[in-house]
Parts: sequence; structure tokens; C-alpha cells
Amino acid sequence: MHKRQVEIFQSREEQASRSLFVTLPRNSGSSKEAIRNAFSSYGTIVSVIIDPNKEAYAFVEFADKTDSTALLENGDHIFHEGVRYKYKARTVALKPVHNKIPNPQGKSMAQQGSTPKTKSKLLPTQPENVELLAVNNTMLALPHRADFLPFSDLPLYPSSAQHVTGFFSKLGQQILTITAQLKPNPHVQAAHQCIISELEQVVQTLVTSHFISPGDAPTFCKPIGSLVTGLARKGSDLDVSISAPSIHGREGIIALARSLRKAVHFGKVIPISQARCPIVKAIHLPTTTPLEISLHNRLAERNTQLISHYLRLWSGLKLLTRIAIIWLRALSIPWSSYLITIVVIRYMQVKHNIPSLQQIAASSQCRPEENPLCSICAEEWTLRNSSDEGQTQKRLRPQLGDVEAFVMIGDYDCTFCPHQQTSHFALDVVTDPAFLGHMFLDFCSFVNEWLTIASETVIDIKPKGCQPSSIQKTDLVTCNPSSNGAAQLAIVDPFDRAHNIARCMTQKHCRVIMTSISCIFNTYLCKIGQRLNFSAQCSQDELIVASVQAFCHHYELSLRDATRDELSPLDAFVESRHRVFVIEAPVVTWINRRRRRRQQQHADKEMSNDRATTLAEDVFVTNDDGHIVMKVIVRILPPNIIADCAYKDPHHDGLFETWGCLFKRDVLGNIHGTRSS
Repeated sequence: MHKRQVEIFQSREEQASRSLFVTLPRNSGSSKEAIRNAFSSYGTIVSVIIDPNKEAYAFVEFADKTDSTALLENGDHIFHEGVRYKYKARTVALKPVHNKIPNPQGKSMAQQGSTPKTKSKLLPTQPENVELLAVNNTMLALPHRADFLPFSDLPLYPSSAQHVTGFFSKLGQQILTITAQLKPNPHVQAAHQCIISELEQVVQTLVTSHFISPGDAPTFCKPIGSLVTGLARKGSDLDVSISAPSIHGREGIIALARSLRKAVHFGKVIPISQARCPIVKAIHLPTTTPLEISLHNRLAERNTQLISHYLRLWSGLKLLTRIAIIWLRALSIPWSSYLITIVVIRYMQVKHNIPSLQQIAASSQCRPEENPLCSICAEEWTLRNSSDEGQTQKRLRPQLGDVEAFVMIGDYDCTFCPHQQTSHFALDVVTDPAFLGHMFLDFCSFVNEWLTIASETVIDIKPKGCQPSSIQKTDLVTCNPSSNGAAQLAIVDPFDRAHNIARCMTQKHCRVIMTSISCIFNTYLCKIGQRLNFSAQCSQDELIVASVQAFCHHYELSLRDATRDELSPLDAFVESRHRVFVIEAPVVTWINRRRRRRQQQHADKEMSNDRATTLAEDVFVTNDDGHIVMKVIVRILPPNIIADCAYKDPHHDGLFETWGCLFKRDVLGNIHGTRSS
């Protein structure tokens, strides 16, 4: 940044701090004199500037900054002579600086020819979606223009099918390859540490010049978020909490933003002081790393400690979290890594009995004879409640470690047990890719169920195991109406129990995730031989249904509408034109003609005619007890036809595969024959 531009921007920023942006009512006909009279009672006004084109807004500049600050603190509008003037703080945007191309010959642009424009020094280059490139040509890739395909609650890991184990092994190997490609780079971590050091120098200069003597300032900048938990990657934001006691509140945010603008390595500094948690957004120019800086964010620091201890419990938990983050980033879902990690931890608690660290610490607040779950937490609780305060503080750190279990931050109970040892929980996904693939598919099923049929469930990692959350979804909306996002989902913060982390979710995000999961399950069900999915190349429901009815009539199959018990809960999330039928076969009247021909030829050569006739008749299968031999659920989503095998006779292999070949051939033939006629 040029020195002259810095001086100009600082003068404009100082002028903006004394000004207000006033929205003028429509057709009010407000003049400069009317606006000046309206705001003159609040301070001395230097100038009033009205939008010359549409007269929709005006700038009111005061002589003293305290006058504009007092108006902003008291509200956002005033009334004068029956006219309502709505106002807010005036902001200044820093324009980028372009490199100047020397022209020693003094030629014009036409003589020089077209010269490519140079990129701004202040704006970072947009990073390419490395996650999307990593998942391409894998089972996690989202097909182009894919539709949501419902699936039933079928077993995920049948041990008898070797080809199913091969599917999970392939999926697990692809997950390991993707995570290895996007593994956190040591150079990126070193660059983040360098950024924190440079930010520390800025904060030290700000604090030292105003409050304390040089050399006495402690370390104020503390990284939080993905950099500490080990989930950071190239291009991810760097979250920092500054704990300088003299920098706090709105004034501290503005003062920090001014200091960052004066620094050489930081640009595009934007203070956001009106947010729920005031932050300063900036960009580290040499590395184009986005920064989000907050002040005294102790709750985020405690959340980072909690997530770090969960990821330390089991190495597979971090691997599953990383692939979930990569998968959602590839789908362009702007969910934070903190939100995704909470969902993964809850899945592990429900499906794999990962303990709740908050409940372990809570159970330690009891008498020693009641056998607490963590003896170290119980000892810390005993020391904290000791009558000798001096001895308590003296023995607490050396005996119990650096991370305390019982912490109160304001009104928030931030208690959790940081003393659990690393354990594998009898799960080793690194050496067993098949189990890793099965676990990821099970996690997708858990997420899909939560987004659809269990949307009233509150995701909460505080309860023990499968126990539901003590907080209802309506409680979150009642406590904070703005927490109810467009997707109507709820994820409660581990410590701030009135904060809904899922408020940023939208219906579009959920739809994209459900479509991607249905495509993954579609590949899985087709691979294990439980689904037939093909395009009828026809968008007319009546024509497709008539073709299916003709097929069932030809092969003597019963066709009926599916009952409510036979429908999948996910069928409700497909379009209204979605129709579901049930095809039942009491007797198998179809054969694989090629297989029968080979059997017949083999029998003619080596066996008698009686034996050959017996082989031909063995292809027909029936049950003497009157039960059905095969049951198929057919879903018609024009132009797609999906057939799921709900039941087949276990003593005859290839029954559904043979039926599927005939079903696809005859249905397509009937449709094309009807069209041609």
C-alpha cells in the first residue's frame, strides 16, 4: 500500500467517524435545511450532502465525533416534523491499488496495444475449489443434474457378500487418498504461526504506546478454531482471539482496525462492531490468508479446547471429520468446520458410544465414595471446594495439568473432562479401509435421517450416548427467535445453550446434501444387487405405468400400490409426481434364456432327455407354503425408474438380477413400441 493512499484513507476514515448515513423517506422532499434542522439539536453540523440523483440518502457530518457516536448508541432513527429519518454509521471502502505499467516512450494505449490488467495487491486471489478437484472421479462426486433418489433402510454391511466388502474397501481407499492429498501442509502451518507473530507485533505496538511500558507486554494473540484442532488447510480462515485487557468493546475493535491498516502486511481491514461477537476481518497480503480477529473470546477458546480433546480421543474421529469437511466443501456448502465437527461427534456418540466429556466432568461433582468416572476431575473439584484458597491455587496447576475441568465464563458453564486417555474404541479405520467406507456411508445415513425424518431432533454433544438433548427445538426459537434458520434445524452449542449453530443452514444446502447422499447410496445399492435404476427416456407417468402393468400381466406378477408401512420415510421428500408400486411374485415365471440354452446344450451332450427336461423345469421357482418368492418396490420418478429388491428367496441366487434384465428390456420395449404406434 502506498504511503499517500494510507494518509488519504485515514483522513476519509476520520471524516466518516463523524458522519452518519441517513436514509430519506420516499417522496418526503427533504432539503438540506430540513435535514440540518432535524439533526442540529444533537450537535454542531459541518455539512449535509444529499444524493443528487434520486434523493434517497444523505450524509450528515458533525464537527465532533462524540455527537455521531451518541446518536448511534441511542438508536437508529429520529422524528422531526412528522418525518422519520433512519440513520447508521458511515463506512469507507478502501479501493485497490493497481500496478502502474511504465511507458518510457510516451506511447498511447492504442500504440502500445492491449495490455492485460494486473491484479490488485490488496485483494487476494480466489483459491480454486481444491476439494472439488480431489473428489472428482470418486464415489463422493455429485453427478451433474442429479435427482434425489430415496432409499430404504437396508443393511449396510452384509458379511456374506464379498463384492459388498470390495465396494467398501474401494470407498475407504478413495477416502484415504483424498485426505492424504489435502493433508495440512507444514508450510501452511508455519505461515500461520508467522502471521500470528506479525499480528502480535501490531497488538504489542498498540498496547505499549498507550498503556504499559515497553518490554512488559505479555502475549495477547491466541489462535482458535481449525488451526488448533488440526483441521486447517490451505485457504482456510485464521481465527485469532486477542486478550489484551486495554482493548475491548467497540472502541477496541475500531482501534485495532486502524492499527492493522497502518501495518504493511495487512489489507482490506473491515471492522464489524455490530455483530453478536464483534470481529475485525483482514487479509494477510503476502500469503492472502483471511483473518477473523475477535477480542476476549474466551468462549471460543474453551470450545476449541473441547473439540481438540474429542479429536484426540480416537484418531479415526479426526479422519472422519476431515473427509466430511472436504465432502461438504466440494458440494459448495458453506458450513463451518466447527458445525461439521459437532455433527460428527454426535454421530460417534450415538453409533459408536464415544463418551460425553461434559457428562464425565459433571459426574465427578460428587462424594468420593460414589465412584466418579474421572478421579482427576473429582480431585480438582475437591481442591476447588477446599477451605484453604492459597493451598488450592498452589496445588491445582501442578497436580491437574494446564487445562482445567471446571470453568465458568460469565453465565456459561464450560465444564468438561480433559483427562481422558487416547483410545481406539476397538476401531481402526486406517488399517481397515472397508470399515472406513462403511462408517462414512453410515454417517451419511445419519445426516440424511437428521435432515429429513428427524428434523425435530436437536444435535447436542452434551448428553450421554444416545440420550436425547434436554433442550427442545422450540426452546431455542423461544430464547432467540433469530436462531431459527431457513432449514428449521437445530444444533445447540456445547456451552452457550441458547445458541443455535445451525441458524446458517438453508433448504438449498440440505437439498444438495440429500441429493449427494442419495447418489452415493444409489451406487451402493446397485453394487450389492438390491437396486435396478435406469432411465425410461419418457416423462409421461401414464405411459410408464402402463408399460409396468403390461410387464406384470405377461409374467403373472401382482402389482399394487405401496402401503404406508412399505414406503420409505424419505419418499415424502420427493416431488408429488413420485409414485410407488409393489410387485410380488408367488411363482417365478421368468427365465434367463441364455443360461437355459447353455444348460440345455450341456444336458444334450452328457445326459438323457429326461434329465434335460428336469433342468429346464428347475428354473421355475415356487414356495409350497404359499409365501411370495420375491418382492420388489418400484418407484417411478420420470424419467427414472427405480426398483429395489425388498425380499427374495435366499435359496436361489440371481433371482433379482434375472428379473431386472427382463424388466428393463420389456418396459423400455413397451414404451418405445407405444410411441412408435
